[in-house]
Amino acid sequence: MNARCAGTGLFFAAAALLLTWPLAASPGEAISVRDDYFSNLWNAWWVRRALFELHVSPYFTDTLFHPNGISLARHTLSPLNAFAGAVASFAVSPATAYNLLLWTHFWLSGWAAGALARYETGSRFGGLLAGVIYSFAPIHYFYLPQINVATFEFLPLAALFFLKTHREGGRRNAAGVVTCVALLAASSQYFLVYALLFAGLLLISGPLWTRHASAITGARRLLRTAIPVAIVVAAIGWPLLSEVLGETGSATPVRRPAGNDLLGFNWGGVQGTLVSWPTMFGYSALLLAAAGLRGWRTHTGWLLTAGVFWLLGLGASLRIAGTDTGIPLPYGLLAQMPVLEMLRMSNRFFVVAQLAFAVLCAAAWKDASRRWLDPSRRGPWGALVLALVALELSAVPLQTFHLACSRYAAEVANAPDVRTLLELPTYHATSYLNGRYVFCQTIHGKKIPQGYVTTLAVPKDVAEESRSWVRAHRALVRGDSVPLVERVRSRGIDRVVLNKRFSRAVRAPEGRRPVLWSPFFFARRDLVLDRQRGYLREREVPAEALARQIRELSRTLGEPVFEDADVVVFSGRRGP
Repeated sequence: MNARCAGTGLFFAAAALLLTWPLAASPGEAISVRDDYFSNLWNAWWVRRALFELHVSPYFTDTLFHPNGISLARHTLSPLNAFAGAVASFAVSPATAYNLLLWTHFWLSGWAAGALARYETGSRFGGLLAGVIYSFAPIHYFYLPQINVATFEFLPLAALFFLKTHREGGRRNAAGVVTCVALLAASSQYFLVYALLFAGLLLISGPLWTRHASAITGARRLLRTAIPVAIVVAAIGWPLLSEVLGETGSATPVRRPAGNDLLGFNWGGVQGTLVSWPTMFGYSALLLAAAGLRGWRTHTGWLLTAGVFWLLGLGASLRIAGTDTGIPLPYGLLAQMPVLEMLRMSNRFFVVAQLAFAVLCAAAWKDASRRWLDPSRRGPWGALVLALVALELSAVPLQTFHLACSRYAAEVANAPDVRTLLELPTYHATSYLNGRYVFCQTIHGKKIPQGYVTTLAVPKDVAEESRSWVRAHRALVRGDSVPLVERVRSRGIDRVVLNKRFSRAVRAPEGRRPVLWSPFFFARRDLVLDRQRGYLREREVPAEALARQIRELSRTLGEPVFEDADVVVFSGRRGP
């Protein structure tokens, strides 16, 4: 048994190595250049600094939104991932640490889903197949820039222990439930809610899941874990819960992003594509599921799970080909509940539907292989099916990027007399355009009056302060530097960094959206690259506007103290 477990672990480790290529061969290279990726790099940097240098709580920082700082209780800090990235960054670069963590998540996600499917079906090869379908599927590659959401492994483990507790009871299984809930609470609040919803579904649909014990007995066993689960969630999530249940409010009402579509997954990005459900699940995997459809008969609980979470993923109202029909859906009610309103992105519910589908594919393989294949032929045919599924669903070869800030960021890092700096142009506090500024902070380490955190984390005073900076910068662009310089001096800004390039958002047009029906294999490069790059494109500041800003800042702050092809830097302490 131990040899088999080790062999399964090695299989998924090798699969993760191959199906995230060239991540392992690209040390120091970034997997993304979008705002979410920068935010996750910053999370690891800040946790390292808070815990190992400043010895303070990581749930508040004054390095962003100087001088007031900001609470990170509502921010997607993902403490488990941030801590792992912080520790790894002592030995390797932040980008390499992220890549190692990402590879680990792909590896463990496959192994965990395989363990769940093997427990449900009794098929060892079915477990391998389910692990590949779950971990190396388009939905996982969609979240390459978001390590908190890419942490797929704890969902199937939680489902496994919920099921074992329901059917078998025992302290070890209950301890497994509590441990998985703790890991979910420390990594992804979204998946924690999904796991608890799965447990609730298991509780009310017990007869579909039981084998030898009664549904009532199973329900009692599950309910016994409720108190320790609540204690763990409250202990780990207390910073978040205390703010959500307290008086602190977000800056502005947050626009709830659209969910998925009746026709496909809301891929988003520049092209605004809906990726059809056959493309997301995989045509080869769907053919396998159809071939072994009889195997689903004893796994109706998973069919129910797939349907419920797929429906929740459609969002608050039904959309067809990008057009909102206005027909209300269950997620609209769920999103109104306290705490659950923070889920925001309903399309992530599809992760659980993908997991349920993977288990059903394992059951289909067991049924089809027993009916149609001799034992001697199951190995070769299984290897062929596994290769076809992996080839169709995976996104290799992945694109990697070289990240760099201005040369000044590295130079000012060694200037102890510089404690704060302002990046121009400025953006509103809830804008993902600030993503590159927080990344550059991981290099220079100075406090900045900007920041990029989860929108729900931005309180009203921070938002207003940010708007004041935006107004002051607009005045500078028009040729009046006085409002900006007054703020620079009153806020104790030591350096003003005027960027010669700026980021600009490019989004898909509203309305009807194209639906991609072809296999993922044929469109994976563009789709995944779209996610890796995000909405931002760099543009040169128009020469006239740049010259006007330099002239005005030179008049009020004195001549630049640094200039290269990327930035012009002024001292906030100089000038009349």
